[in-house]
Amino acid sequence: MRKIYLLLSLFVCLCKIHATVYVVHFGTHYGHNYLPNAMIINLGDTVEFNGPLSLLPLQSTILPAGADSFSSDTENLYRYIPTVLGTHNYQCKADLAMIGSFYVQSNLAIVSPLENPFSFFYSADNQDLSILNTPEEPFEITLYNEYGAKIFCEKNIKNINLGRFGLQKAIYYLQFRKKEYIFTDKLFNY
Repeated sequence: MRKIYLLLSLFVCLCKIHATVYVVHFGTHYGHNYLPNAMIINLGDTVEFNGPLSLLPLQSTILPAGADSFSSDTENLYRYIPTVLGTHNYQCKADLAMIGSFYVQSNLAIVSPLENPFSFFYSADNQDLSILNTPEEPFEITLYNEYGAKIFCEKNIKNINLGRFGLQKAIYYLQFRKKEYIFTDKLFNY
């Protein structure tokens, strides 16, 4: 019994699990737009729709198989917690041009620090971020802006210096893929 408890404790320590609330604004001074209108979230995170739902009612459109549909046309706040991986699309019932989506990825990454294949290094003036991976095997990197829009994707690279992309001061999301390992992290470029 003690071994099972120890293994369970170790498993919980190695799991990267956390929940975040992502707010989608619309209406009033945001106009007939969902802001952000695209984003990447983790399984278990909450998407909160904040706006005049009675004037701009919300409904899900295309969802992954097994996902619960969602809609709301009352109050000013609606929360949805996705339970299925994949792209969840939604739109406004009153203004069909108001569309948005979010991609739900797995948030369960069982990785010990010794197994993490990526190392991050800033230059002395903090202007360039270099990403190295060990062992040097090809990986894929995708950079998203703070609204979830893809900025670039490079595949089959071994190391990369993000300084060459001339990133503006903003918040970005980096997603790394290497074999079965997927890692997403927030980058503050200030």
